[in-house]
Amino acid sequence: MREFVKPCAPPCAIVTDETYRFSNGVQRVGGKLVWDMERLFDCVVEGIKAAFAKYPSIKSLAIDTWGVDYVLMNGDAEILPCASYRDGCDSAVIERVHGVIPFA
Repeated sequence: MREFVKPCAPPCAIVTDETYRFSNGVQRVGGKLVWDMERLFDCVVEGIKAAFAKYPSIKSLAIDTWGVDYVLMNGDAEILPCASYRDGCDSAVIERVHGVIPFA
């Protein structure tokens, strides 16, 4: 996973600068492929720190993700472990979900 900064100074031009990179992979835990959410969160925080260290006047920040995986929530609490889409543990309900929310 990479974190980019788009610096802009007069004359303004949009460019990207990779400020931080970390590996991103699933782990097999209890027979399931899961994400190490704490490690991923910590790496994103380190990337933000690296961006601010290099560009201290950042005014806004966005984080872009692949968007295939999701974290189930119970109120404000995460339901862990967070299974990867690669695990296939949710394949039995995909058709039911698409019956309610059509696949575009």
